[in-house]
Amino acid sequence: MSALPPKADMCGATRDVRYGPIADIPRFTRSARRRAAGGEKVCRFRPKADMHSNVQVFFNGPAYLETRRQMTISKSPLSTQVFVLRCLGWISVATIAMLSLVPGSARPHVLATGQLEHFVAYAGTAALLAAGYTGNRQLIGISVLLPIYAACLETLQIFVPGRNAQLIDAAGGTIGSWMGIVLVLSVHYWCRKRKVAADQSAADQT
Repeated sequence: MSALPPKADMCGATRDVRYGPIADIPRFTRSARRRAAGGEKVCRFRPKADMHSNVQVFFNGPAYLETRRQMTISKSPLSTQVFVLRCLGWISVATIAMLSLVPGSARPHVLATGQLEHFVAYAGTAALLAAGYTGNRQLIGISVLLPIYAACLETLQIFVPGRNAQLIDAAGGTIGSWMGIVLVLSVHYWCRKRKVAADQSAADQT
C-alpha cells in the first residue's frame, strides 16, 4: 500500500494519507478527534473533489488507530453465549404466559404451592434476561417490567375458567424476579473480583 509522508494541516495536527476505500474515512465527533490527538485540537480533513477518490486519513498514527479499534470493539456483534441467554429468557417469558392463561384443569403442578412455582419461574426468567442484558438501564427495565407482567397475567386469569387472580401469586413473581437479578449481579461481582485478584497475583509474581 503506497503512502505519502505525514503532513501538517492548518491546525498543526499531523496526518498520514494512505490509499484505501473511501467508505473507511472516519467520521469523528469533535471530542473523539481531540482524544485521538492526545487532547490537542484537530482539524477534520475533508478530501477535495479533485483529489483521488480512494483516500483514507489517519490522524496522529497510533493514537488514532487505538481509538478506531476501541470503536470497532464497541460495535462488535453479540456473542453466541449472550444470544442464547436472551433467547432462553424470552422463551421463558412466553412459557410463563402460556402456563398462566391455560384453564385450571390443564395447568401442570410441579412444586408444592403455586406461590413457590411463581417464585422459581420468575427468578429463572429474570436471571436469564439479566445475564443476557447487562446494561444498567436494561436491568432496571427487567426489574420493573417483570413485576408488571406478573400482575397483568394475574389480572387476566379472572377471565380463564378454573383460574383465579391472587395478589400473593403476583407478589411471589415479583420477589422471584428481583431475586434472580440479584443472583446474577452477585455472580458477576464475584467473577470480576476473582479476576482482579488473579491479575494482581500474576503481577506480583512477575
